[in-house]
Amino acid sequence: MGCQRGSENLGLYLRKGVKFNNGDEFSADDVLFTCEQWFNKEIGSSMKGLLSYFGGAQNVEKVNDHQVRLHLDVPNTGVRNIYSIIPP
Repeated sequence: MGCQRGSENLGLYLRKGVKFNNGDEFSADDVLFTCEQWFNKEIGSSMKGLLSYFGGAQNVEKVNDHQVRLHLDVPNTGVRNIYSIIPP
């Protein structure tokens, strides 16, 4: 993960070669899907509130198959720790 001090952008680098139990490879598309579910007001995920507490994220952008970029509400280098421990 990468985030520069004072930056509202956080880069998440995904480990290559990770597979789901059905054999499909884990990719940035899977992260985007999960984040879209969290941010969707109609779904009402509790993750939206939790992430807001830690600085939140406006949206998530796919950079390539193994990298995504979070656009944060405010600069927060600590938010990367939250994304490394939260469940899907």
